[in-house]
Amino acid sequence: MRISYQKDGWNLTANIFEEFNAANTITGYTTGDILHAEFLATKTIGKWTLGPVAYYGG
Repeated sequence: MRISYQKDGWNLTANIFEEFNAANTITGYTTGDILHAEFLATKTIGKWTLGPVAYYGG
């Protein structure tokens, strides 16, 4: 799922998705499901774009 707001040089974006893992057919081992989340909040002024970017995976 991606949600974005882009106006007047602002870019606020959240990208969230989940990875579902199944058991290995040979060993039966499962690594488990993983949630990924990316966040971006930037402001463009002229040729410069500044702001924090974050990632979570766990």
